[in-house]
Amino acid sequence: MFSTNVMNNWSEPLPEILILIARKINSVQDFLSYGLVCKSWHLAAASAKFNKSKLPWLMLADNNNYTENTREFFDLSNYGIIQKLNLPEVKGRKCFSSHGWLITISDDLDITLLHPLSRREISLPNLDTLGLPDMLHIDFNASSCYFYKAILSSSPSRSSNYVVMLIHGTLLGQAQLAFCRAGDKYWTPIDKWFEHYSDVTHFENQFSAVDCEGNVVVFDVNGRHIVDFSVPEIFVENYVNRLYVVELTGKLMMVCRVIEGQRENYGTRKFEVFEIDLATGFRNRIKDLGNNSIFLGFNSSISVDCAIVNGCRPSCIYFTDDGEEPYHGPPPEAPLGRGKDMGIYDMMEGTVEPLPYFEGESYSRITPPMWV
Repeated sequence: MFSTNVMNNWSEPLPEILILIARKINSVQDFLSYGLVCKSWHLAAASAKFNKSKLPWLMLADNNNYTENTREFFDLSNYGIIQKLNLPEVKGRKCFSSHGWLITISDDLDITLLHPLSRREISLPNLDTLGLPDMLHIDFNASSCYFYKAILSSSPSRSSNYVVMLIHGTLLGQAQLAFCRAGDKYWTPIDKWFEHYSDVTHFENQFSAVDCEGNVVVFDVNGRHIVDFSVPEIFVENYVNRLYVVELTGKLMMVCRVIEGQRENYGTRKFEVFEIDLATGFRNRIKDLGNNSIFLGFNSSISVDCAIVNGCRPSCIYFTDDGEEPYHGPPPEAPLGRGKDMGIYDMMEGTVEPLPYFEGESYSRITPPMWV
């Protein structure tokens, strides 16, 4: 029989034991409940980091006019089961995702990092330190369009030396780069090498960015320029709507997305993928991703190895709606936001298919569905 003293200390075993137990939990709901028991168990859960599938979840849009404290996550690896998480911290905020973290922006330009499972938050310098236009304080819908993408160089769960890179200025037609390092008190703008950046990624301890015309620039974590070159030949049929850069099997890839139509009739038609040689600027078209797939949208562009991830189809591109123009719906409806153009592009077949198991609609003017 247990003594009273033992029973009184049931919540205070060694931290290492609590972390070990947390790492053995397979259900996200059980993991969240574990972290709610008491302070020591919450700290253990935050340190353990839930071992969810390496296949990204699809964070759905907030469809309740930003009145709910929960957000739904669509789990492709588990037959489309919806995971519902309590996240009041993201209510009404513009969100991006990178390395499993959310990067959130409020209407007063406050920006934070948030881990959606542990709910650990890290405050970043207010975006006012970039000297932004006054209109962003007046119209948050404008503000949500002004910031196009934010990524992390590494996960704050694993390193305290991370860098946050931001693409901003979309509404003014000059989407530029800025960054802050962990512990910085302000954002640092980067020299305007090109006019309108479309994507940025962290690759081989450096950042690589591409603009909407296929120009690529490589720079270090301090914003120092290393090399740049133009790859104009990447344009597919002379019309590309979106360009991305992503690491795939240790190589830098540029992905071109072609979208047809407008308003309620728009949709992605195809993708083209090119391997980029950073030493020469030479590009080589890739027709097969092998046993890998790519995930694109308002998340940091990532690739996954389908051999070790359940529910992931090889040589496919999973994409969400990251266009600058909102989906309006059939006239005379008002703009619903973005969220219409989502699916899977099969590189081998050249076909676009809907996401498996997902039925229904998910639109938002501020944060449409994205991979986390």
